[in-house]
Amino acid sequence: MADQSMSLMDGTYFVGRKEILDWINNLCAINLSKVEQTCTGAVACQILDAMYPGKVQMSKVDWAANKDYEYIQNYKVLQKAFMQLKIDKHVEVDRLVRGKYQDNLEFMQWFKAFYERNASGQPYDPVAQREKGKGGAQYTQKFGGGGTSAPAAPLRRKKELEELTANNEALTNESGELRAMVESLEKERDFYFNKLRKVEIMLQSADDTEANPLAQAIFKVLYATEEGAADEQVAGEPQDEQM
Repeated sequence: MADQSMSLMDGTYFVGRKEILDWINNLCAINLSKVEQTCTGAVACQILDAMYPGKVQMSKVDWAANKDYEYIQNYKVLQKAFMQLKIDKHVEVDRLVRGKYQDNLEFMQWFKAFYERNASGQPYDPVAQREKGKGGAQYTQKFGGGGTSAPAAPLRRKKELEELTANNEALTNESGELRAMVESLEKERDFYFNKLRKVEIMLQSADDTEANPLAQAIFKVLYATEEGAADEQVAGEPQDEQM
């Protein structure tokens, strides 16, 4: 079953525009200059075709599409292949076809991570596969990266992803230890606060509190601000030495 466990934590969505474009252009033997140019859905179909040869109906991919409803047909081809391959990925078609940079960047970031985790790396002829679809040959002439076939890109980031996953696990463990420490300190704080609160209540309920110098001294300590407490500590140091 395909590894689909991509998330923010593993660096999937931190890949930059240039790296995404270089990967697409290398894999598909094209020369796109903008991530938004993938909004037609045709490139996504070709990436999946490179991963799973024969699973995408490339003959139904419209490389000449230039209208939203034509883009949607390409995404239907992609989604049909997703279903057959049991790839559980929700595609925001309505957002992608608008050609907005961020939406298409995030989709290609996901696709790149998905490809690198699951592609076999077997040879792939993107030009020949593209020409099976409507306008494929013209698309290659317009956007082709020299008009030659390109092998599937190797899984270059596998080691990096493994290291990143290990680092994330270490950070998660460290975070858990810090959380436990904070909880312990909070319990200790509440414990002593409750004791002081009981002392306060006892003094307030006493009959001779106002006339009792010890009670007044304790109140002074209880109600002192941080600055006042510091002043009292400094003032009290010589007395401690005398004792």
